[in-house]
Amino acid sequence: MNERILVVDDEKAIADLVGIYLTKEGFDVQIAYSGADAAKAILEQEFDLALLDVMLPDIDGFELLRTIRASHTYPVIMLTARDAQHDKIEGLSLGADDYVVKPFRPLELIARVHAQLRRYTSYDSRAQAVESPTIQLDGLEINRDARCVTVDGAPVRLTPIEYSILLYLVEHRGSVVAVGDLF
Repeated sequence: MNERILVVDDEKAIADLVGIYLTKEGFDVQIAYSGADAAKAILEQEFDLALLDVMLPDIDGFELLRTIRASHTYPVIMLTARDAQHDKIEGLSLGADDYVVKPFRPLELIARVHAQLRRYTSYDSRAQAVESPTIQLDGLEINRDARCVTVDGAPVRLTPIEYSILLYLVEHRGSVVAVGDLF
């Protein structure tokens, strides 16, 4: 089954161009030209990755990102003309996995999509066989089902990538893990 990608951009020419490139790469692409259409798709369908424009006329991309992160861990790449540092920090702080500024090179964007999907499928706990939903190691506790981490009972906020890397390292404790295995 092909990975499903949601492309959200109110600039039809850009959304369609990205859709063409992704389709040629074998992805199943759904395009939303408004924040409202994207929000509906996010709530009703399953995706493997989302490309979100920040500046939409109705619901901005940051709000869509919050909607995604409320119940999903798939990668999100912000694709926007807003290149101010505070915009990038806000997007990444809300859980975006990458931030691409327009104008962009389509082949670079495709490479970033492949990289994010590779990371997600390599580290996503759904793809790994597990015996118990909880791993306990000293004061560290990782609940795979809830995708939450606590240290000495205190919750720890992690981005999806940070969570995936921590889980990978804990599951491979006692073994040497090459940096290339993490990225």
